[in-house]
Amino acid sequence: MLNTRRDPFLDDTEGAFIERFRLTKKATLTLLNKIVHLLPTSQNNKGCRILPKLQLLVTFRYFATGDLQLSMGDCSDMSQQAVNNCIKTVTYAICQLSADYIKFPGPAEEYNIMRQCTSNLFTPLRQPESARERRYNYAHTRTRILIERTFGILKRRFAVLDKSSRTKLSTSKRIITACAILHIIPLVAEEEFNNEDHANDVDADDEVGLLGARRAHYIHRHF
Repeated sequence: MLNTRRDPFLDDTEGAFIERFRLTKKATLTLLNKIVHLLPTSQNNKGCRILPKLQLLVTFRYFATGDLQLSMGDCSDMSQQAVNNCIKTVTYAICQLSADYIKFPGPAEEYNIMRQCTSNLFTPLRQPESARERRYNYAHTRTRILIERTFGILKRRFAVLDKSSRTKLSTSKRIITACAILHIIPLVAEEEFNNEDHANDVDADDEVGLLGARRAHYIHRHF
C-alpha cells in the first residue's frame, strides 16, 4: 500500500492553512513559483521524494512554531536531517527575494545614517517640565511603542523568532530575513494584536553639554 502524505492545499480550509503556515494558499503558491528553481527535489531516508511544495510548507511550519526539527520530522514523515536541509535550502531561497521586499541601505547611506544618529540621537527627558518637553517625551514613547509592536507582531506570527536559536548563526540570520520578507508580502493574512500603550514608560536621561543644548533647541523648535 502506498503511503501518501497529507496535502494541506487540498485538505485544509483557507483559515486552517493560514493558521498553520501564516500565508494564504495563493500567496504560498506564488512564492513557490518564484523560488522553485532553487528547491531541487530530494529524498528522505526512506526513499520518499520531498517535493519543493513540501519543503516550503515544512519550513513555514518551522517558522510559525519554532518546534524541534525532530518533532517536525515525525509529523511530516521525514528525518531530522531532512527537515534541517529543507529549512536551510528554503530559507536561503526566500532570502534571494530580499531585494524585492526589503530596502537595505548601501555603504554611503549606512554611513550617513550612522553619522546622523551619532550627532542627533536625543534621549527622553527625565523630568519634563514644560508642555513642549512633555510632547517631546510622548513622541519618543509613541515611536518606541511602534517599534516594539512591530517586533511583537513578528514574534507572534513567527514563533521561531521568539525562541532560543538552535541553528548556525548564518542560518539564524537568514531565518530573520526570511520571516521579515514573509511578513511584508502583500498577501500575508492580516492579524490584529492588542498592545497597551505605556505613555510614561520611557528610558529617560539628562543630556548635558552640547548635546543637551542641541536637544533643548530641538524641543523648542519642533514641539
